Amino acid sequence: MKHEQLVPISLDEITESYEKGLLDQLRGFGVEGELFETWVPDPDPTNSVLNLAEAAITAGSLGGLAVTVSKETMSDISRDRLIDELGSIVTVHVEDSDDSSIIYLTDFEEQLTALGDSRKTRRLALSSGDTGEGMTKTAPVVSFMGREELVVAKEYQEIQNSLYDLPGNDVFDYQGTLEKDNLSHKVAIEEGGCIFEVQVDPRSHIVEKAVFRGSWERDVAALLDLLCGLVEGRPIQDMSDHAVGRLEHKIRGTKSRPVPGIVLPSAVDGRFVLIQSFIRKILAQYRKLTGYQETENTFYDGAGDWWCTLTGSEKVEKVNQVIQMETKHLGFDPSEVELAGIEYDVRVLIRFSGEMASPATDKQPIMMRLEQALIGYIDSRLELFLEPVQDQSTLRRLSAEEE
Repeated sequence: MKHEQLVPISLDEITESYEKGLLDQLRGFGVEGELFETWVPDPDPTNSVLNLAEAAITAGSLGGLAVTVSKETMSDISRDRLIDELGSIVTVHVEDSDDSSIIYLTDFEEQLTALGDSRKTRRLALSSGDTGEGMTKTAPVVSFMGREELVVAKEYQEIQNSLYDLPGNDVFDYQGTLEKDNLSHKVAIEEGGCIFEVQVDPRSHIVEKAVFRGSWERDVAALLDLLCGLVEGRPIQDMSDHAVGRLEHKIRGTKSRPVPGIVLPSAVDGRFVLIQSFIRKILAQYRKLTGYQETENTFYDGAGDWWCTLTGSEKVEKVNQVIQMETKHLGFDPSEVELAGIEYDVRVLIRFSGEMASPATDKQPIMMRLEQALIGYIDSRLELFLEPVQDQSTLRRLSAEEE
């Protein structure tokens, strides 16, 4: 049993860390840094271990994992399922002790290289619970060149979801070459005749321009053309963190999610895996070129120019129109929703009355539908909040103020 170069993981600790991180962090929940940034725990600890294997493969973990599990948690893990799901992808070995167990997941590279078209590989490339509907090809064949570098082979076979098929134009807006600029840095990554290049302002680290060229497949080129427009004007760190997520959401819009729960782009379409690998190598190359070491992403999208140029009364009118329309579609009386105010251009505050304010009315799905309508019809940065209801008891309010 080989234990060299294994990443030690405590399943109980990282689950607790993730859950705490959800309360006070926007990204990077403290689970081995970038190595497991795509990992999401599951109420079923067996699925959590399967997700760890998927995250390790996505991140390019060469050695494997040594997952320590408490005795209590281990009692809820199905060893048979782990072997059935992972047995043809990695070597699975469990060592038990009095108070815990260690699940060894090893030989990622050797197993994956030999697999090719495998239903087990398909399971890891998709999220758990996926049925494979809408997928037209097989899983990517990848090789791992290092712990933090995922190299996708030129002749990779994709898991492709028709939801993300864009029209293949004869001419793309962002296909080409960047002109020389002495004040900015150009960073390009080329693999298999495919080139992705960005121009970055070294003072602000903002991506000024992005282009692609070379032997990209037309369907991937269509995605890249849209992505280039999304990354320009944003920091290179934000490009690495969120560009592919924004691309996926931009295409999907208000359509149903392709998988339950959180949608990870790399889990729903292999083309996103390819694009993400180029983006992250761009950031790594930029760091080497400039010495840039910042990892915190504080970029905050503002509302669109169209929305910001409206007067206060015009914004109120637009918001009211959408809210009234969507409330009627939900089967409620539009007069029971009142716009209480718009703060900071993007924070929309409303109040309910009548049936909508009743304790028996589930307000969360109503708020979600109303917010999605505002995002869809007006601006993607709008956020909807329900005005806090003041306690009608004067005595309780006075007591609270005195405390």
